[in-house]
Amino acid sequence: MNEHSSRSHSILMITVCQENLETQKKLHGKLNLVELASSEKVSKTGAEGSTLTEAMNINKSFPPLGNVFNALVDNHVHVPYCQSKLTRILQESWGANDKTTMVICVSPSSYNESEIKSTLLFGMRAKTIKNIVTVNKELTADDWQRRYEG
Repeated sequence: MNEHSSRSHSILMITVCQENLETQKKLHGKLNLVELASSEKVSKTGAEGSTLTEAMNINKSFPPLGNVFNALVDNHVHVPYCQSKLTRILQESWGANDKTTMVICVSPSSYNESEIKSTLLFGMRAKTIKNIVTVNKELTADDWQRRYEG
């Protein structure tokens, strides 16, 4: 394993709200900066003890993310966001009203060929997900009234 790696996922969520004081209209936006831990093969790392347990727990979060991607790409009615904390937290990032950019990093070494292949396939599958992006407006009481009376 990479001795400098924290071996964990990191998520920084930034939420921005804007309110027009004259019209009482509110707009919302959120930026998620996500760094997923690497998916190193445990058998190649030589990890033991707590480091091995840590690596195995991190690797458990990738199949649920793949299940979400597969459900979205295949247009399933049910998307299994509840399979892991990671997919639940990032639910709005895929298949919802968000712009999402994914950066995939791989090792240049042929020693990691199988990890490179699975990472690139994961990225190719993810890039086929289509989100419909719209402005996030918070409706006022008047907006709700017009919507349901009209």
